[in-house]
Amino acid sequence: MKTFYEKFRDLYLIHIDAHLDILPSYAGNKYTHASPIYRIINDLSFKPSKIIQLGLRGYVNSVESYNYARGIGERIYSIDEIRVKGLNNVLNEVLNIVGDSPVYITFDADALDPSIAPGTGVIEPGGLTYPEARMIMKRLGECNVVAADFVEVSPLLDHNDITAKTITYLILDLISRFSKKKVTSG
Repeated sequence: MKTFYEKFRDLYLIHIDAHLDILPSYAGNKYTHASPIYRIINDLSFKPSKIIQLGLRGYVNSVESYNYARGIGERIYSIDEIRVKGLNNVLNEVLNIVGDSPVYITFDADALDPSIAPGTGVIEPGGLTYPEARMIMKRLGECNVVAADFVEVSPLLDHNDITAKTITYLILDLISRFSKKKVTSG
């Protein structure tokens, strides 16, 4: 993220996850799976208004964390809001917000429902279905994506490689969009 932010100062971060990942530390550690958004904002001086979070849910996210994230200007679309507003409507909003700006996508496996992604450390029921995740990847592929990562797949917890296979298809859904548009070098 640091490298891309140094290169693209108008970069947007689209964070697809069940969790806010905005804790200053977790279990006494500064660099954990619970703190990357906090680290990006505070260590890189990344503007919170350039962060869009999709799919949040669950009891691990505290009210204080939500209030903090919203208070500093992050755009948050919970799974409930996505389903009430409609995924396509939310994605239209996101595409309008980012416009032609460069976009970094980070996709955490626990954004997916555990029925299709059991191989992750902190599962939360009620996550994105495969058709929803696929639509997100295809629509975000319309943006000026300069980088993407897919994180928190745990092979030890991934019976029959279900999570790894699902994530692989989502990666293919995202990159398949690049062949349908002009790719610019930066």
